Amino acid sequence: MVHLDDSLLPAAPYLTGTGAAALVATVLDANDGELIELRPTQVLYRPGRDLVVSYDARVSWSGRAPVAETVCAGTTVDGPPQGAVALEADGMSVGVWRYPFDPALPGLERAVWVAPVGELLGVDPARLRLAVRAFRPSKRAVVHATWPGGEAYVKVVAPDRLAGLVERHAVLGAAGVPVPEVLATDVEHGLLAMRALHGTDMRVRLIEGSSALPSGGEIRDLVTAFASVDLGRADSRRPPLLDAAPRHAALVRSVLPEVGDELDALLSRLAVVSVVGRPMVTIHGDLHDAQIRIDDQGRIVGVLDVDDAGPGDPLDDLARVLGHMVALSLLAGSDTITILDRVERMRTEMVDPAELAQLDVRVAAALVGLATGPFRAQDDDWRQGVRRVLDAAARWSARTGQMREPSGWPHRRPIPG
Repeated sequence: MVHLDDSLLPAAPYLTGTGAAALVATVLDANDGELIELRPTQVLYRPGRDLVVSYDARVSWSGRAPVAETVCAGTTVDGPPQGAVALEADGMSVGVWRYPFDPALPGLERAVWVAPVGELLGVDPARLRLAVRAFRPSKRAVVHATWPGGEAYVKVVAPDRLAGLVERHAVLGAAGVPVPEVLATDVEHGLLAMRALHGTDMRVRLIEGSSALPSGGEIRDLVTAFASVDLGRADSRRPPLLDAAPRHAALVRSVLPEVGDELDALLSRLAVVSVVGRPMVTIHGDLHDAQIRIDDQGRIVGVLDVDDAGPGDPLDDLARVLGHMVALSLLAGSDTITILDRVERMRTEMVDPAELAQLDVRVAAALVGLATGPFRAQDDDWRQGVRRVLDAAARWSARTGQMREPSGWPHRRPIPG
């Protein structure tokens, strides 16, 4: 664990340090649970704003044999997350909860049991099999549901975000963007059931070393398809990659202070690039290799997770794809040389030569954000992982070339919101 010091979040050093066990044990004790073991598995941290840590725990309830549990603890500048069991001590305000009873995701409890999922999908619960594919405390979760002859995914979001997400699926699907079909919704609990897309994640093919992959031009065509759709007042908008880089760098600096000089030099190279006057169209907002589904011939057949679809710069989507591929080559134990060769080929296929410098600097910015990943996932060698990705970001930021305004993207009026 790491001693995370944040003057605006007094509980931070306890939640990420050796004091976490005592905090969690206090809440468990009050509920007839004895903490046997605690290990952090995920850290979601925004310096000076909020922190949520997810732990793998072993707990003995009422003196019985210990069982595995997932326990989360969080704090914000405004106090503990609403709905969590609050603990106030020594100037700290912490909320603790046990999976799947996430106070920000009231539908999660329903999404991991076959009876309510069967009701949502209209499938006999006795025939259902459920597997959690993703869980970000307080943010979202995805559950894979299978039954004889059928397959679906149930996404769990905060209930007030569901309507906007359903609308994005409808508008994008009607425009021909290959997003999953919505099968059912539960507005009260924030549940969205989607038909499973066929094909395979592009990331799986990259790790396998498959030659059947989309070209950079095909990925650009997907980004162009998003750009052709007007989502109106989208309720989700990620900041441009270049604007977000300093925020991600602040997280890296807080957990690995010794890279401060490197970050300063990197950010200074990114700061000279202006985003003023860039095209503002609909983008995916979080496009990467694990979001793109491809068939056996490498053709794109679907795109996942349009939660962040909204107004933005299409070059950001292309840069995210390349940045994630670079990070995959460094962190996943994959064939680094082969993946990086594919990155270079896709890079030149995505944009005209005059646009490459604009793309490269955004890949560098994307890598600054991805450098937080090894810490957030609490990898055993997360410090080395952070450094490897930062080194890659520095190399991409140092690529030379004249910055010119791309000419190939559609320009429309700015999208409100």
